[in-house]
Amino acid sequence: MERLLSVAEAAEILRISVSWVYRNTKRGRLPHLRVGRSIRIDPRDLERWKKSQARGGGQSAATGGATR
Repeated sequence: MERLLSVAEAAEILRISVSWVYRNTKRGRLPHLRVGRSIRIDPRDLERWKKSQARGGGQSAATGGATR
């Protein structure tokens, strides 16, 4: 079993802010698990999510889904 990532580790991998990760897990846009009061992210889920974003399957990390 692969180790789960903290929010800070996921943010570092995505090269985005920790607040973006918290905001998008809360909105259900980023796959995550709750372990008690902590949020953890399965690295395999994060990789699948990244690939879906690269194919245009959802919002971009840079815009947070905002339209211009």
